[in-house]
Amino acid sequence: MRRPYYGMEYGKTIRILTLIAIFNFILGYDTPIATLTGVAILLLITYLYLSSKYGRKFLIEDIKKMLNFKGFNRILEVETGYGFIAIELAKNLEKGEVVGVDSTIGRVRIAEMNAKLEKQEEKIKFLKMNPEELKFKEEEFDIVIVNLITSRIPEEKRKRIILEMYRVAKRGGRIIIADTSVEKYLEVLKEKNAENILEIPLSLKTRICFYGRPKAVIVEKR
Repeated sequence: MRRPYYGMEYGKTIRILTLIAIFNFILGYDTPIATLTGVAILLLITYLYLSSKYGRKFLIEDIKKMLNFKGFNRILEVETGYGFIAIELAKNLEKGEVVGVDSTIGRVRIAEMNAKLEKQEEKIKFLKMNPEELKFKEEEFDIVIVNLITSRIPEEKRKRIILEMYRVAKRGGRIIIADTSVEKYLEVLKEKNAENILEIPLSLKTRICFYGRPKAVIVEKR
């Protein structure tokens, strides 16, 4: 049976470290320094692999605890990637719809395939869309989620994404942010007079998988 494909968070880094470990063994396997270096690299590869395998699972467990799935909900995930979080949310949705948007058509196609394999295609749809210009009306979604993306993008782009998330969230709706730089989001949202900003501690196992840095906040739109 075909399995969903969700990629690997540190896949490229793991491949590079694996090549370094191989060359280290070939060129200097009989020296103490090479041996210690090899062991250190293998330990790092193991950590990155386990973090990639389990980190998102732990993160979605934390996010689920922040949500109330009873009643009708429209949920938007921005930069959904291969759709792991969006699909997991759809599995718990009582009524409503999950929409995942991503700026890359390749990821959207894989996310659609994953939704079918997970038998969630009736509750979820994926769209190719620029997160800086979301093609939705104002106040369309009860919940808007973003996770672990904007710490890696320029400040101006991050600001436009956050303002778009705020625009499409309903009055009384919630914006959930899980990232390593939530403070940068909050600076923008406070300018929009967002209220009831609540920081939620992520579980220890989630923090370990992401170097101990990620935080999560829930912001209510008024």
